[in-house]
Amino acid sequence: MHWYEMSTENMADFVANVNYDKSLFIAKFENRSFIDQRMIGFSVKDEYQQENKTLYLALLNSTVSLFLIESFGFGRGLGALDLRATKI
Repeated sequence: MHWYEMSTENMADFVANVNYDKSLFIAKFENRSFIDQRMIGFSVKDEYQQENKTLYLALLNSTVSLFLIESFGFGRGLGALDLRATKI
């Protein structure tokens, strides 16, 4: 690979914005799609691919899930939230 190419191993079923202060929701792809470093991708394990992904989406976007994401971080002032990738 060249320096300007990205590996296509980053495939996801669901995606979230890195900047949660702009939009706090998780979106679903119709088909597993390639994501870059500006997105947080969630993939369904191969043995669960036949399950209802719309139900997964509803659970990921529920109030409890959004609260858990917020509770993992700590405030940095002016409404900024510091999230650590190792805690999620």
